[in-house]
Amino acid sequence: MTGSYAGPPGLPPSAAPLVLGVVVDGPNYCHLCKALDVRPGIREFIEWLRASLEVWCGADLQLGRLVWSSPAPSGPAGAGLARFLAAVSRMGFDVRTAPRGHDDDVVTSAILGLAHEHHVVALVSGDGDFVEPVISARDSGAVVVVVTADCPPEFLSSVALRFAADARLDFADMMEARLVA
Repeated sequence: MTGSYAGPPGLPPSAAPLVLGVVVDGPNYCHLCKALDVRPGIREFIEWLRASLEVWCGADLQLGRLVWSSPAPSGPAGAGLARFLAAVSRMGFDVRTAPRGHDDDVVTSAILGLAHEHHVVALVSGDGDFVEPVISARDSGAVVVVVTADCPPEFLSSVALRFAADARLDFADMMEARLVA
């Protein structure tokens, strides 16, 4: 789409594509997939996200930085996680790890960092721990969209996080769109 548009509040009118930054809370993404019993390809997921947000924004979106947060590989499953994170890195993600219990700090830092560099920030997480960083990102001028699903456990779909964001996309809708396409 070219020309100016009247997108959601907070987006500047522009003929140029807006820039989309994506922060994936890796453990939350994996829990969403498990709860919905799906295994979407990560590239496919990012393309669905970009296309869905273009419709919502009413404008072209150019992918900016992609950040994948994860606990640091350790223990018996560490080698498998390290291989997975290496593959995610080859897909263009900036993979950031932290010791278990501190990975929320990585997500918070990524949200706030991308908010200063991108028009739109998509957070793939339903974790209520990110309410304050989402509000701060919005206050800095970014439009923040949360990608989560309505499924248990509750940490996958914090109501407070949904209200803190400008919008919410349902992860389950992507699965439905895949089945229809």
